[in-house]
Amino acid sequence: EKHNWVDSGDFEMMYRGAYGSEFYRKLHVVLHKEYRAHKIWLKLTNRALVTARKEHKPYPLKERLRDVAHMVFNRGTLPIERRRLNKLARKAHSPLGMLPQIMTPEAAANPTPQHE
Repeated sequence: EKHNWVDSGDFEMMYRGAYGSEFYRKLHVVLHKEYRAHKIWLKLTNRALVTARKEHKPYPLKERLRDVAHMVFNRGTLPIERRRLNKLARKAHSPLGMLPQIMTPEAAANPTPQHE
């Protein structure tokens, strides 16, 4: 029923994938928790502040405490979410099977012209 992402705000699968929608929603959660925690870690260890320091931007204590709380939350809940993802991955899923061959591998290797 849904034709594009504008019609769907819930990560509902719009095509047949190897796993169900629940798996991909959980994968989204896990990846974002990992990304956010890593991003904050870099910020806290000053690896991401090189540019900010050159511009003399302060890193206020209130912001640091908030960032630490977010990082602890993401890192703390990540193992639970990973277990849930692994459980969903072990569930029976339908393999995609062979896709119909529309073009030869050689033709597929050649990029199509792009409009500028």
